[in-house]
Order: sequence, then structure tokens, then C-alpha cells
Amino acid sequence: MNDAYSYHTFILPLTWASEGRGNMSYDKLCKLFRKNSYWKSADPDPGTGFSNEDEPLDFYAEYQYFYPQARGALYGYDGQVVSSFIMAEALVKNKAVYRIVKGTNTYELLLNAVRLKIYSSGVILLMLECENHSYKDIASVKAINDYGRRVLPPIINKSKSICADKLEIDIPNLGNFTTDFSAFIGGVSDLSKDDMRQRINLDYMAGFVRKLLGFGSEYSFVSNQSNNRKQIYIRPILDDRMFVACTVTDKELTHGMLSKNEDGEYAYLCDSKLEKSLYEFIFIDIHEKCSCQDRGMRKKLLSEHVYERWLDNNSIYAIAAQSIVFLTDGGATYLIGYFLTEYVKMACLCLAQRASLILFQGRIASISKDMSFGKRTNLASISAVRNIQESFSVFESQLCFSEISSQEQAIELYDMFKDSFNIKTELENVKSQLNGLFETSETMTGLGFNKMGYRFTVLGAILSIAGIFKDDFQVWISRLFGWEQVPKDGIEAGAKEVATAAGAKEALILFGVLFVLGMIAFSAVNFVYRRRK
Repeated sequence: MNDAYSYHTFILPLTWASEGRGNMSYDKLCKLFRKNSYWKSADPDPGTGFSNEDEPLDFYAEYQYFYPQARGALYGYDGQVVSSFIMAEALVKNKAVYRIVKGTNTYELLLNAVRLKIYSSGVILLMLECENHSYKDIASVKAINDYGRRVLPPIINKSKSICADKLEIDIPNLGNFTTDFSAFIGGVSDLSKDDMRQRINLDYMAGFVRKLLGFGSEYSFVSNQSNNRKQIYIRPILDDRMFVACTVTDKELTHGMLSKNEDGEYAYLCDSKLEKSLYEFIFIDIHEKCSCQDRGMRKKLLSEHVYERWLDNNSIYAIAAQSIVFLTDGGATYLIGYFLTEYVKMACLCLAQRASLILFQGRIASISKDMSFGKRTNLASISAVRNIQESFSVFESQLCFSEISSQEQAIELYDMFKDSFNIKTELENVKSQLNGLFETSETMTGLGFNKMGYRFTVLGAILSIAGIFKDDFQVWISRLFGWEQVPKDGIEAGAKEVATAAGAKEALILFGVLFVLGMIAFSAVNFVYRRRK
């Protein structure tokens, strides 16, 4: 470890679609980045199993930390669940800068890596790994976390903008990736309503994100849907802001937070100023602008989101929907390493789970539109239900685990992540929705077969009636095909009439049998064809 005051990892969950050709598959998207010379695979070596980036002994310890069944989702050994990439590692590490400008303040962070994790469930995690060596106060850390994670302006108001004025990634000898929120907001605030509608994209997202993903590729990444075959539409899944993993080394602040009163209560729970400060750090608020003004609620939330196991070791861990944070006095520097590896990987896994569940809900809602009351349900909708059930089954077995490690602190932190992200509840909701959708599709399938059976029943009834009135039908068929001969006289004429009637009867039976067999064959082939399609 070096002398960094704080580390900041910004993680943005996205999903994608290629508008010109329907949804681009997971395999095709991964292939797109493998072909891009500016991106390199960061998956472990399939031969040795070791990561190509980490120190072998460090990776060995990390590898042993997790269950075997979870390693595929964490590291991507076979590429079926997740594939990892790193951008221009030689040009970025210890050279690139993540620059955050807000008013008269500019924060420059050392950018160590730009990473991608692409999951087969339809989720992309874009990660920016940064170090702060220059701004050694908690107020600056809070500003970096809040302004540095916003990828779109939540409101467009030039007099009250709550996002950064400018976000910039500067990679020497490669390029500059900038988003100027201030110029954008100022450029549209004074327009007429009609001009605003033309200028503002409701799916707007920071340009530096789109440019990073598309750099060096024949495809461009866009935040507005189009029919261009070379454009891939991306959008945030969970929030308009990035998730933050942040660790701060500050001896004075940590000891102040963890000092105790006469009743043995920690200062961050009994000192109003420290209580607000820690809340702001965990829930990503600006310094001295606490978003929770009720002290009782603040204390309750701090008690729920602070991990208490290591408090007496001068280590404050906390997990919320917006962040995982670690405040330490620097006495055990190896804990920062664990935070930046095991715990950040745990955060990525849970973000992928949460984002995947949101995507499943979207797919279920889309399918259910075609199965709503009064609409005729076709085989394409029924097939879509089967497909989403299969995808969900794979997701549960390969990405959504009840536990990922036997270590006590890992079990506790993983449960805190799932509670903060509401994963357990969302998982049950998706299961319930899928069950309802499946029952509806089964009912519709049964009705389809019942209708088919009804048609054959009617056809059988017609043939039965034909059997009752066979003599009349025989004469009618004979006349229709010109088989009937009017008897003239004698036995010869009578025999000829009987033969004609017998021929008509045989023709009628043959026609009926062929018609029924043809209907059965047509229905079977049509059903199989449409089901496979």
C-alpha cells in the first residue's frame, strides 16, 4: 500500500441493446471487446487458474476465501457467466487522471484502472478505480464521492445544479474523455419549450461513459435509441449515479468516531456532529448537508448499516444501497487490501444480482403486455415465457447464491449487501411473477389444445351425421361426381346403381379419412414450427 488518503472505486451498472439487429447477445458483445486492441481480457488464466494482474500469493488467498461454486461469477473462468476486461492497462495505471470540477474546486484523482464486467444476464459493470493523494480531509472525500458518481444531471437548472460542472478522464497518449454538464445545462435552460424537446434526451447519460466503451471499436455506444446497426444502446439499470466503494485512512477521525462515553456508547451514535458526518460518508451526502434530519432515524440507520465486528479494532465498515465504505486509523494496512479485492468483488456480485432482477422484472412486464386480459395469446408469447424461465433458472444457479464463503465476516457482509440491495425481496417477487406468468401460459396452451379438440369433435360429429344420412349423401356424392346412373330397366340397371352407390360410399369414407389425417398433420407441423420459432 502507498500513502493514499482515500481510495474510490466507482461502479456503474448498465444494460445494452443493439437497435439495428435486436438485442446483441452476451457472446457477441464480449467478442466485440476481445477484438478491440484497447481492451484486454482480465479473466484468470484458464491453465493455471491465476489472475494475470494480481500477485500470485495475494490471489491465492483471495481464491481460497470464496466457495468453488461462486468463483465462476466472481472471476469468470469459463466465460459463461461473466467476462472481465481492462482498458489500456499500460497507459492508464499510475498515469491517467479522473478529474472532477465543481465551482472553484477541482479534484484530481489518480486513475489506476478502467474495468468492465459483462454478465450473461444482460448487465455491464463499468468500474473506475481511483486513488486520492492530495485532498486529506473528509469534506473533500464526500465531495469526490458525490460529484464523481453522477453520470447524468438529475435536474436541469443552471442556478441549482447538484452534479459536477465537469467530469473528465485524461489518459496520456490515448485520449481525453469529458462531459461538461455545466455547458449542457446552460445551453438548454434558456431555450423555448419546443427547442428543449428537440435538444434534451430523456435517456441522456455522461458522454465520457459512452466514449470509453466505444473507444477503438467499429460500434458506438449511445444513450438514445436508433436503428443504426453500428450503434449499441446503453442505459443505467439501478440509478442515475454510480455505486461507490471508498476507504479512508484518517487516524484522528477514526479515533474520534470510536471514542466512548461513560455508558460505553460510541461517539458516532451519541455525538450529533460525528453522527451526521458518518451518515454523510455512508450515504454519499455533501459535507454538512446531511439528507436525514431526524436524529432517531439517523441512529437507527447507522445501527443497521455499520458493521460492528471490527469497531474496537479501529475499523468502521458500512454498507448501504449507495456504497460500501471503510474508515480506518491505518494501523492494519492489509485490511485496505482486503477491502479493495474481496469486498469490492462481493459488491460487484450483489450489484449484478440486483440489476439482473430489475431486468427480469422488465422482461416479465413486456411479456405480460401480450398476455393481458382480452388479448389472444400466441405461441410466441408462450415461448417467451419458457425462455425467461430458463434464463431465470440459470441466473439462480450461476449468479444468485445464498452464501459465497464460509468465513464468518464474509457471510455477515454478504447478508448486509443483500439486505441493503433488497435482493431477497426482489428475488421472491420475480419468482412469484414468473409463476403467475407460467400458470397463465399453461392455461392459454391448454385452451389452444381444447380449441383444437373442439374442431375435431365438430368434424367427427359432421362425419357421424354423414353416416346416419349415408344413403342421401351417397346419392349426392354420386351426382356431384357424375357417378350416379339412372336405372333404365332390368337387373343390369339395378346392379349398376348399387355399384355406383357403393363407389360413392367408399369415396366419401376415403375423403373423410384423408381430411381428418390432413388436419391432424397440418396442426401438428404448424404447432411444432411455431413453438420452435
